[in-house]
Amino acid sequence: MDIDLFGAYASGYLSETSNTLNAIEKEYLAFSPLLMTYEQALRFLTDYVDGDKYYRVHHRHHNIQRTRAQIRLLESMEEQYQEMQNIIRNLV
Repeated sequence: MDIDLFGAYASGYLSETSNTLNAIEKEYLAFSPLLMTYEQALRFLTDYVDGDKYYRVHHRHHNIQRTRAQIRLLESMEEQYQEMQNIIRNLV
């Protein structure tokens, strides 16, 4: 994950929503992308196991490749999670 892009997105998002989010929502902003990425990995994996009925695929192993890519993205986010939290804390 590109931490600079995360910072830019977080800055833009919070510039518009900071006054409407409560403390708990702000506390979980850094965690939310990890959860969404994990969820997407599970969706790709489920579709692969179910015979590729939901997502359009271009070859037999497309959804398992997508699953692996999402898991790698999640690992990258986990490695940078402390920095993600610091970015959010500095913006709120």
